[in-house]
Amino acid sequence: MKRISLLVATAALIVGCGSSSAKSSTTAATSATTKAPVATTPAPAAATTAASATGGGGVAVTLKEFTIALATPLVSGANTLAVTNGGSFPHELKVIKADSFAALPKAADGSVDETQLASGAIVGTMAKIAGGASGGLSVTLAAGKYVVICNVGTGANNHAAKGMHQDVTIG
Repeated sequence: MKRISLLVATAALIVGCGSSSAKSSTTAATSATTKAPVATTPAPAAATTAASATGGGGVAVTLKEFTIALATPLVSGANTLAVTNGGSFPHELKVIKADSFAALPKAADGSVDETQLASGAIVGTMAKIAGGASGGLSVTLAAGKYVVICNVGTGANNHAAKGMHQDVTIG
């Protein structure tokens, strides 16, 4: 059921971008998902590519062990992130209002201590997605500095501590 919901969320993101070819592929992918068992859900990476190719302020984001790559810069105002987990492990995406990753409060294991962040510092969160899956996140950002992270894992396995973060400045 989670994969169907994720695909539907991705479909909504694509439809919102206005591409008729993306709409057709989304309809086909949604139909295939509802008719086939969940285990045979088609890989959603093509749907994410279609979303980022349509423009309209979409930013393709790829999560992998242990990097975050934004295809284009984030901008002041509305940002629609088309997120693909190109890795094998589950990843999440958080957008935090902060000067830099180095300036964020850390736990002893190097993870970001989210309980120590100022109220409202987390301006966007996309829950964990499995390897090969995709999803979307919409955030409205003012000019300033932000950090994009995956804060999954604890101890030596924390993704942010392993380098899965990116500082972003919006002019």
